[in-house]
Amino acid sequence: MKNNPKIYIVLPVHNRINITRKFIDRLKGQTYKDYHLILVDDGSTDGTAEYVGEQIENLTVLRGSGNLWWAGALTKAYGHLSKVKARDDDLVWINNDDSVFDPDYFERVVNDPDLAAGSLIISPGHDINSDFIERGFSIHWPTLQFKKLQAGEEPDAITTRGLYMYFLTYKSLGPLHPVLLPQYLSDLEYTYRAKRRGCKLIISKCSHVYVDRSSTGMHVDNSKTLRELFYNHFVSRKTAYSTLYWGNMVLLAAPREYKLKAFLLVYKNFIRRLARLCREKKQPPALKRNEAKPSIRNGSKQGKLISVVITSYNQREYLREAIESVVNQTFLPCEILVCDDASKDGSQELIKEYEKQYPGLVKGIFHELNLGISGNRSSGLERARGELVTWVDGDDRYKPEKLETELTALLKDPGAGWAYSQVDIIDAGGNRKGARYNSPPAGYILDVLVTMLGSAPRNQMVYLEALKKISFFRHDMTLYEDFDLCLRLAKNYKAVYCPEPQVEYRIHPGGVHNISKQNHIDNYRKLFGNFRMMISDLPVDRRIVLERKLSDRINFIAGQDVGLIN
Repeated sequence: MKNNPKIYIVLPVHNRINITRKFIDRLKGQTYKDYHLILVDDGSTDGTAEYVGEQIENLTVLRGSGNLWWAGALTKAYGHLSKVKARDDDLVWINNDDSVFDPDYFERVVNDPDLAAGSLIISPGHDINSDFIERGFSIHWPTLQFKKLQAGEEPDAITTRGLYMYFLTYKSLGPLHPVLLPQYLSDLEYTYRAKRRGCKLIISKCSHVYVDRSSTGMHVDNSKTLRELFYNHFVSRKTAYSTLYWGNMVLLAAPREYKLKAFLLVYKNFIRRLARLCREKKQPPALKRNEAKPSIRNGSKQGKLISVVITSYNQREYLREAIESVVNQTFLPCEILVCDDASKDGSQELIKEYEKQYPGLVKGIFHELNLGISGNRSSGLERARGELVTWVDGDDRYKPEKLETELTALLKDPGAGWAYSQVDIIDAGGNRKGARYNSPPAGYILDVLVTMLGSAPRNQMVYLEALKKISFFRHDMTLYEDFDLCLRLAKNYKAVYCPEPQVEYRIHPGGVHNISKQNHIDNYRKLFGNFRMMISDLPVDRRIVLERKLSDRINFIAGQDVGLIN
């Protein structure tokens, strides 16, 4: 530790008192107590500043009118701190209120061996809802590629979430650009600017934060109208893909030799997106939605678009049944995305046949390299344009009323985020062998779901917005990725259950039941580690109970003690 430095904490907040409470609880629990909180409250009306004032003694509150956004809030804090009489080796720590951290976090920060003048250090941000770890970005300006870093790679830019540096370094860098980059990209411009000035960007090896990225803004462009497209790209400050702000980022940060090329590429990408939307609007549907049941066309169901994703990998033998089971639904989806994961058995040719037979309805997505089940399924979900999404593997199939039944259930319970149905188990020949669930739960089911590994909900219907918030499927899991997704859904959203079987799950020699035991155990450990991180924001007593339940269930399914809890 270097002379017991004071830590100046910069925390922007705006009307998220329930999230801010968790942050303050972690702050009060720190073993290192020499800190001062700079709370930048941008016009909150939910009592955030008053609550924090009751909890934290060493506090300065800076207030905005609701228009500061991220860069404006940090710039306001900079203006205040530039007048503070602090030591050069005191620390400034910037963070979001949706981050949590361990009780010894500040102890680790002040003792970080990489702390030095001219260094900006970021604590890796572990997403509690997925396998993503926020480490920073490498930048290739000629192609405008901002690549998320893997462990061990050197960053060109890092975010300001969990960022700390010496006070002297902080003062030397100046403020952000709140007008040109009010929200997204502002921190990347700031840290990229620091690197170009000779500062060192470092990914900490000793400090970590845990992040709920579901509370951030819009990262995927799902604009469905021209008005919405132009608003998202040139007006909204909530979209990370804004053409206006990407152009400003290039003008502010790109090296001179790449500036013009990168700027033109920003607008070229927008024109491509505009042309794609125009084509989609002109393309006539192959079939009229809901034509099979006229009653479904009336009332509250009208306009509820459903996207179905079918995953395919060397399953031509069963793939036709899967596709037919979706095109013959009583409530027809707006699109059927068939994602082929580099099959070699003629599956791609079969998919193309269905594209010709059902133009505008069946759409093939073909991968040259194998992505694995999670990556393949996510490639379809990320392209989905329906308000609701559901999926089926290429060797399984739906019953005719699957979409109608689950949609009806969701509409009856506006508070629910997802629905699932009873599942029939079938053999290779399609013969029924039994049902999947004995006593399936509904509502907020996390406490029950942890005991259901091996018989958990599958082929759910989910609101796409909810799925985006929990970051789709994890790509680091080759097994149990569906159960992992269920856990994240159950933690955040209410479920409804449909008792009539609507899915047929096929068990056959080529299925997951023939994968090695070690592969299962490796994925059990990933599942448990991800779950432990996901519930890190829950009260300790509840975390202990949930971890024990899941560990016991995994040990039971594995037939041995996997060693998840010491």
